[in-house]
Amino acid sequence: MDASTVCRFMRPDPPTAHEDESLQNVIEMIVKEKIDGIPIVDKNRCVRGLITRAHVLRLIAQNIDLKAPAREIMKRDIITISPDTEVQKLITWNVSSLPVIDQDKLVGIVTLSDTIRAYYKSVVNIRNTLDTVISSIRAVIISINDEGIIRLLIRPLKQYSA
Repeated sequence: MDASTVCRFMRPDPPTAHEDESLQNVIEMIVKEKIDGIPIVDKNRCVRGLITRAHVLRLIAQNIDLKAPAREIMKRDIITISPDTEVQKLITWNVSSLPVIDQDKLVGIVTLSDTIRAYYKSVVNIRNTLDTVISSIRAVIISINDEGIIRLLIRPLKQYSA
């Protein structure tokens, strides 16, 4: 798999909470693990929902019972990704936590800060590659597409070079 795919930077085997766990336990796990969100899973480790810090704050403001089970309060309509999802795709989503699913099972999680770090590394790698190409050949014209791929490399005619 490519260095710019989720499998290279996801957090494997993230902490999870069962759908029967109380909101109080979920909050304690989020604080203890210092994470932005926690996947809510069933007994087969299939993701059923997600509870995030922002979600918890909204619930507390609504005076929700902290004994309420996760299944009653979790977000069910969540975005999930596969291990081979490309970093560039993640940048378009403004999501604090993305469960990584492989064959219907939770295998990892990606946070917004993980995505930013991975994207930054990807940009640095592209820059380093370009620096190498540019330093190894003189007097060239380089055209790069939106994905950072060199599309055209032409040596100008000698009569136009300095």
